[in-house]
Amino acid sequence: MRAEAVAKARVDALGKVGVVIENSAVLIQAENAGKVIDFFSQLSSSKMRGIILEERNKIISDPKPIAGAKSLYQLTAELEALIDVQQGEPDREFEVKLETDRDTYIEEQPIYLNVLSTHNGYLTIFHIHNDSLSVIFPNAISKENAITKNVPVKFPPTNVYDLIAENERGEDVALQQFIAVVTKEKIPFPNFEEIKIQNKELLVKQESFSTWAMWLHKIPAPQYASDRKAVKVVRKK
Repeated sequence: MRAEAVAKARVDALGKVGVVIENSAVLIQAENAGKVIDFFSQLSSSKMRGIILEERNKIISDPKPIAGAKSLYQLTAELEALIDVQQGEPDREFEVKLETDRDTYIEEQPIYLNVLSTHNGYLTIFHIHNDSLSVIFPNAISKENAITKNVPVKFPPTNVYDLIAENERGEDVALQQFIAVVTKEKIPFPNFEEIKIQNKELLVKQESFSTWAMWLHKIPAPQYASDRKAVKVVRKK
């Protein structure tokens, strides 16, 4: 309850400087995957992108029962935030489309991604899984990440390594998200060279959501485009 109140206060703080948050189908699906993923999905779906650089909690009250209502509580969260608004307007002719070969997988099935860009650039693919974020492309094997206008890129490349659907927590249905970002200039994500291949398995370095958000935020809005796709992973019987 406290985490939800603080997250709402963050969104309200962004709204006060003109960063308008939009809900999307992906956001609705992502609610079951954890509040952190949901919050950063909201940030990346904003009309005018902004990021909270610093914050200080002023008030976080104890939950108080709402008079006349059962199982309803009110909690007040107020914070001070230092917000940096991303510069520039998005290039409306620059679009990225990310698709998967299916929407639902049984765990241990391979996942294949297809990315299409309307502009020449450089592709980075992120994977959100179990409340963590990692870079899966480029990597130690697939180092060249240039993408050509209107020419689809398939990931992973056939017979090189596999991207496997995982449901490590044993849930009946788990949610995974993939994010494709294409930049007009080559802007490497920090420490992507630490990604390695071992026994045909892609070993990736886990990154914080804040590292991803800061990297994306520093890129002027007209210089990149992105898309995301959420897939369901059903536990293997």
